[in-house]
Amino acid sequence: MKRSLLLMSLCVLLLCISLQPAPQVQADMPACSANLVTTAILADASYEQYVQMLKSLAGEIPVTIGGQPGQAIYTRFAPAMASNSERAKAIPWLQEQLNGWLQPVQLELDEFNFSYNSMPYTSHNIIATIPGSLHPEEVVILSAHLDSISDNPFQLAPGAEDNASGSSALLEAARIFRYYRFERTVKFIWFNAEEQGLLGSAAYVADHPTDHIVGVVNLDMFGYDSNQDGCFELHVGSLPESQPIGECFANTIQSNGLPLTFDYLTDTATPSSDHGTFWNEGVGAIEVLENHFFNELVGGCVGVDANPFYHKQTDYTVYMDLPITFQIARAGLATAANLAGPLGVCYETPPGISFFGLLGANLLQFEAPQAEIYTLERSTSGCEGEFSLLGNTPQPEWLDSDVVPGVTYAYRLQVVADASRGHCLSTPVCLEFTTPEHFLFLPSLLR
Repeated sequence: MKRSLLLMSLCVLLLCISLQPAPQVQADMPACSANLVTTAILADASYEQYVQMLKSLAGEIPVTIGGQPGQAIYTRFAPAMASNSERAKAIPWLQEQLNGWLQPVQLELDEFNFSYNSMPYTSHNIIATIPGSLHPEEVVILSAHLDSISDNPFQLAPGAEDNASGSSALLEAARIFRYYRFERTVKFIWFNAEEQGLLGSAAYVADHPTDHIVGVVNLDMFGYDSNQDGCFELHVGSLPESQPIGECFANTIQSNGLPLTFDYLTDTATPSSDHGTFWNEGVGAIEVLENHFFNELVGGCVGVDANPFYHKQTDYTVYMDLPITFQIARAGLATAANLAGPLGVCYETPPGISFFGLLGANLLQFEAPQAEIYTLERSTSGCEGEFSLLGNTPQPEWLDSDVVPGVTYAYRLQVVADASRGHCLSTPVCLEFTTPEHFLFLPSLLR
């Protein structure tokens, strides 16, 4: 690291004091404001990739399964998928996509039984897992139901909006999240037999503990927007555990400037999707839904804008507003990432900080290999206090001239690496330093 000749000469005369970083406090729920990692995740999301996935699941473009091109997914009706119908090929196609992307992410088929018209079936929820790096016992779930229905469901149920929109968002999330590490475990779950009465999610909560789940973001049927107002419904419900998740979704949208508005529904929220199963277990969960119900709120949707092709053989992408659908999907991805707490994959050790106190200014210098951006925050209430952003800089130094002599400041540093390594963020370091009252400096070094 470069230092000026003046600083180097003065350092010879003074004792360098080595300090250790203050313990980091694990927040119960993040603020979900814009940050370097979620900004990178939003940038990584591909409109073209998302639309291709959506059209593939809706049977609008052919897919390759088992090395055989030119196949089509005509229906995702749960009994058709369970009976291995030739027209229902969503599960093997989805498995192949995930197996091609997700090493070393865990993939499993979670089996359950159900009946339809007095006939027994065996179906599966598809679960992809990214284990948490700091708190693997805490789980964030991003979910959508894979199945579809129509008035001729065994033959044709494209379900483009309901719910290829949500299922494709999970696929895009899985494609992107494999480049990142998170504090908490992230589970992508494609539930089956939702249209038969939330059977897949009911089977999941019956077979898996729920007390470790931090929150559930359920993406179900969004993207029809005939009036092009970019408005959807955010079903938060009245469960206290759901409120921080709803606020996280709202803050993620607003802090990242996404072109969306929404009805924030509590008492009038519907439980009629897989998030409702988690509500019944006292687990915080929210649902993202098109403007399906009439809930005119201040700053939200006006009137009702429900898809007339809902549960019909004509539920195709041509009737959807695909750019808006994509923006809502991006909001779901970024919210799940915020809830999970993104961590860096590039740095096994924290970056180094050197502080040099001058009269009326603090010079900070940083050290981290292959760093692209340094993010510096400051607090006047210690490392446990509330921080404000000083700035993001590609330079390994920062002159903080807005200081008061004799005041102790806490500086928190995080580093983002180059895009080729996943826009990864380092763990933060924090050091407290008192601005000198005289024309001299006191160096301190954090490694």
